Amino acid sequence: MQKGQPMTLAHPDAQAMKATWDTKGNRRRHDVTFEQLFEYFQTNRHSMSAIGKCSGVTRARVQQIYNTYFRTLFGGLSGLERRRECTVQNRLVKAKRAENEMFEAGAFMGVVAEKARAAGCTVEAARCFKDGKPTGRIEKHTLLVNGHRCAVHHSFSGVKPSAHCMRAYARFNINPKKAQVADAVILHSAVAGFDEHLFVIPREILRPILEIPRKRQERVALFLPTKQLPVYRNNRPRIDWWRYAEGWHLLPLLW
Repeated sequence: MQKGQPMTLAHPDAQAMKATWDTKGNRRRHDVTFEQLFEYFQTNRHSMSAIGKCSGVTRARVQQIYNTYFRTLFGGLSGLERRRECTVQNRLVKAKRAENEMFEAGAFMGVVAEKARAAGCTVEAARCFKDGKPTGRIEKHTLLVNGHRCAVHHSFSGVKPSAHCMRAYARFNINPKKAQVADAVILHSAVAGFDEHLFVIPREILRPILEIPRKRQERVALFLPTKQLPVYRNNRPRIDWWRYAEGWHLLPLLW
């Protein structure tokens, strides 16, 4: 077997251990098979206690069996090392499940992810880590698009910034701290009565707005047009938002 390939039952080392296991079968007080235990240890998704409960033996006995027949097959990892790896694997599965739920059909984060993928981008959830290890959770309203960390915001109702304003805008309440640690901010406008729009805005473009001194840590309100209209009375916005509509090209692939 080449280095890096997973251990399988067909491997000569595994077959040799199975032969040793079979020679002592008449002395066992349990019915669990070598193949069953091999699968448990190969997937590394179960603790020694869980394997013992499924097999009808004690945790200590499972540990003995592992050390005698399986430890050399799986890199010489101790029971404690396997438990740590098991915890990491279970957390990764939990995070993947949360990611799938976030991207469910019809979910707003799923809409953004679908549009990004349609533009040829890679998309995944931003997983939470502690001390360099996954916690099993994902960050809310955050995506990794082509490896770039993106804060995602949605707006579903049109507003008018002032009583004299004749145009409807989508209002976004931006968390400055979260936006400043992101590479870009994705704004999804889905105001009733207007077409949906997605704006991909690099952090540097928003920096002058996000860094305005404030007395307290409050959210920043951004008003984006619900449709593209000509400039009215030479009143030009500080940022040409339409320049960043569907701006996925601003997030080049990092890896």
